[in-house]
Amino acid sequence: MAAAAPILIAVLAWIVVWAVQGTARAIGLLPREESAGRVPPGREGRRPSAAVRAALQLAVALVAAFLVGGLVFGAHGAWVVLSTVIVAYLPRGRADAIRTGLHRLVGAAAGSVLALVPGTALSGGDTALVVGALAAVGFGILFRDVGYVAWAFGVTMALTLLERLTGAAAPLIGQRLVEIVLGVAIGLAAVAFVVPVRTTDVVRLRLVGVLGAVSDRLAATDAAAARAPEEQLRGALRELDRSAVALVEAGRALALVRRPPPHAVTWCRDAHAIAAAAIIGSTPGSPALRRAVGDARRSLRTPDELGPALRRAADLV
Repeated sequence: MAAAAPILIAVLAWIVVWAVQGTARAIGLLPREESAGRVPPGREGRRPSAAVRAALQLAVALVAAFLVGGLVFGAHGAWVVLSTVIVAYLPRGRADAIRTGLHRLVGAAAGSVLALVPGTALSGGDTALVVGALAAVGFGILFRDVGYVAWAFGVTMALTLLERLTGAAAPLIGQRLVEIVLGVAIGLAAVAFVVPVRTTDVVRLRLVGVLGAVSDRLAATDAAAARAPEEQLRGALRELDRSAVALVEAGRALALVRRPPPHAVTWCRDAHAIAAAAIIGSTPGSPALRRAVGDARRSLRTPDELGPALRRAADLV
């Protein structure tokens, strides 16, 4: 029964989250799933939805993580499961999972090692250890928007410091790092091979909202009618940027070796140019730009046509 406790807790947590989200959608606090923008029917129509694929990935990853953590590390296997969940829980595609995994590795390794310094210097000082742990968590919260690596660093350092309060003679740094590596590897394997969600598909989904809001803004007949589409457009652009951040970082790395960035990075750049022109432009927008944006929306069915269509629209601004 004890071995099944983590699985039962996970199932209970899923039921609670599902119930809360369903209630929030029913009373209007969250948008209904069917109202979200969708990529026009194409190859994706024959595959499970992104939500179903994410659930399958997480389920497979958790089963593997519990087995590896329990069989190999016994009572100390929690870090395998934690690292797996962090990587495999609702990533914005494979590139986002890889980015999160790398941040997790770097941040956790740095936090584990640096925590040894105050942990040794403040031996026996429980108050100082607690203050140091809180400061580490505060650092992670403060710089979390800069990168997940800061959050991983802060939380890992805090947990390492607090281990001394439990009577542990010394943190199992080496074993912990091995567990983190295994957990990240399990999460990445699930995201990459279990009905994977390509990051470019996620970007295309976000472009549905961006281009739809651009069309509404260009169709507005006066400044008052343009306010709502402009707010919707700004929100859609934020979601687009969150989805593409891993590809943008990959593009910077490729630039160092004189390689072109991923296609989705260029899509996002052109979408931003189009959106900026729509926001500052006249009401209604120019007919030529409206036609070009309409062509780009129709090209979402076929990624090979999307780039040129966005480029043609961006050339008009």
